[in-house]
Amino acid sequence: TYDRELEDIFVIQDEIAGHIVEALKLTLDLGANAPPTADLDSYTLFLQGRELLRKRDVESLLNARQKLEEATDRDPAFADAWALRAMVEIVLPGYIKEPYENYEPAARDYARRALALDPAHPEALLALGQANTVMGASAEALSSLEAVVATHPTHSTGQLWLAISLLEAGYVEKAFEHISLARESDPVHGTILDWYARIAQTAGRPELVVPTAERALQLGRPQARVALHQHFLEEGDREDLAPYVEGESELVWGWMLRSFDLRDDPSMLDTTLAWVDEAEAAGAGFFAEYMRGNFFQVAGTPQQMFDQFTLIQAVDDTIKTSVWTNLGQRHRQSPAMKTWVADMGYQALWRERGWPDLCRPVGDDDFECD
Repeated sequence: TYDRELEDIFVIQDEIAGHIVEALKLTLDLGANAPPTADLDSYTLFLQGRELLRKRDVESLLNARQKLEEATDRDPAFADAWALRAMVEIVLPGYIKEPYENYEPAARDYARRALALDPAHPEALLALGQANTVMGASAEALSSLEAVVATHPTHSTGQLWLAISLLEAGYVEKAFEHISLARESDPVHGTILDWYARIAQTAGRPELVVPTAERALQLGRPQARVALHQHFLEEGDREDLAPYVEGESELVWGWMLRSFDLRDDPSMLDTTLAWVDEAEAAGAGFFAEYMRGNFFQVAGTPQQMFDQFTLIQAVDDTIKTSVWTNLGQRHRQSPAMKTWVADMGYQALWRERGWPDLCRPVGDDDFECD
């Protein structure tokens, strides 16, 4: 609190500003931390790469990869840049639709380079945890991701990746808890809002989905249509989704409307799958595999759905989260679910960590799911 005679406002302004600066220096210990690199150009490249990673699209990720490589070439002792290179490397396959196994070794190498320079580097530890996730080492992944957020609770990417990994293993409520923490830490991150909407729908909070997904779309996250698609398939009709895909490529997003016709008339499955074959030939690329996965979930057999999800998992582990949606209920109650759980190693995980929200043990060697 300052009490002054108002004689020269500019002198008083300078005096107060000076006092505040001195107080902040003392309180925050400004200047006590060493810069992450002495090379300004390397640091600029790192900042650019970090922002490009945040955008989460193919072009941005490839550009981030290049800039971060330049940053570490300029300063091989720049731990932050090595850690971010590891994160880009483990995220990239899911966007360019190439097998994780082609990128996981480099991600681990870059993360370990960062940890050699900074043994507690959170992004490097996150990259290693995510590498475990995509390669199917679920127990190790959850433990490592939980360790990071325990020491860095406001790390939004850490909370995001932990939430997705928890949902993949069926821990729906815990996933919602952590995605909520991610959103609190970074409320304008399109990817976080997209996953908040998806997990909210799966966790039985449909009222949160539409406004959150709409905001994610505004922030440049087109994948938020997946949350809207799931929501309206379970809660609405094709007319509800139509405004969100209007004017978009039918080969990329327009196929979602066909799910409603198939939901209402499952006998259309063969016809719908024939259309997917045509779309694939016309250039739909890997999107055709997602189409088949969704159509099998809506109207196919459990074995068809799990076989298709297993194919997609090689390039996108997050497809496993779809098993826990309301549309997955009849599939979870099938023998194919038990085979998939065994292949994923989830039953051992559940017996060690506790059973997921929708499944329970039956005797010593069996389980059932809702």
